[in-house]
Amino acid sequence: MNRGGLGALAWRTARVLLCGAAVTGVAACNEAHRLPGPDSGVVDAGPGRDAGPGRDAGPGRDAGPGGDAAVGCPTGPAAGPPPAAEWPELSVQASAGSMGPADYSCLCMRTAPTGGAAIDVALTVAEFLDGSPFPSVTVRAYRDNVVTWGTCSTPTCAEGMTSALGEVHVGGLLNGWMATHVLAEPGPTPATTAVDTIRYNLLAAGGPVEAQVVSVSTINLIPTVLGFRREAGSEVLIATVIDCAGRPVQGAHLQVVTSAGVAIPEGMLGRETHYKYFDGTSFPSATQPYTHVDGMAMVANLRAGPGLATVEVWGRLPGGGGPSLVAAEHVMLMPDTVTIVDATPLRR
Repeated sequence: MNRGGLGALAWRTARVLLCGAAVTGVAACNEAHRLPGPDSGVVDAGPGRDAGPGRDAGPGRDAGPGGDAAVGCPTGPAAGPPPAAEWPELSVQASAGSMGPADYSCLCMRTAPTGGAAIDVALTVAEFLDGSPFPSVTVRAYRDNVVTWGTCSTPTCAEGMTSALGEVHVGGLLNGWMATHVLAEPGPTPATTAVDTIRYNLLAAGGPVEAQVVSVSTINLIPTVLGFRREAGSEVLIATVIDCAGRPVQGAHLQVVTSAGVAIPEGMLGRETHYKYFDGTSFPSATQPYTHVDGMAMVANLRAGPGLATVEVWGRLPGGGGPSLVAAEHVMLMPDTVTIVDATPLRR
């Protein structure tokens, strides 16, 4: 996700100024996808994206602890959507200045991609907001979206250090998912100091794959722009809501649920959890009430970890009706770490 255009320009300016279908239950969802306990240290990105629009990755499989069990979409008692004053129908930018309905025709129909032969994956690690290459940081790449915090061993994980151009080669499975963890690394300036950053739902295909890392200047700038202070030891989540055609979705609301099934609400105080949405140009907004045309959202000052949590996406499907759970991604949240995920339609 290269944050170019107006959003990148706004961030650069801010840095100069400031820095020198059906409602379903969370418990049932976790059970259906075999979400491990909070101390397991292993996590899959959960229900979400297929390998690409229009592609069925084939029969589901159990990938082991934290893997996708492919046992069907979650059903059970309604946990309820997050409180919100506005629930527009989910939509996408059809053309410049016009909106069309989001495509959720694949809801609960696709499966996780099944990896093929082992391949050498060319990764480029870029700073999340401005897309600049990030040199001299250690990257761990985990097969099948399964992250094991603090460890990396073959054949499920490969490790390397980025070059001056932010490039590194790691092992993966052809057309399979991979997650990356860029390790924290001090640099001479906040802009060149890396924060622990986990990125889910990367497809290990033949071409280059872009991972992200968040710098200290970015992680400190975001809450400053939004009017609150980032709490030390807290977690940050960044999500992009995607429809079946791979397009960012407008009108969605996020909700983070702990491994115990407890939804984390919006806080009243600056040090508490805050759900914020971007303004359509990849720049965070203090007032946007739901995802804009860029589909992006951020949750700051989280304390759902350390360990596993579920990122729920709720919205009104095109054609009417009340809010529905349209995506649920299982992710790892750790103190002083940024977790980035594409929240794509619920899969089998």
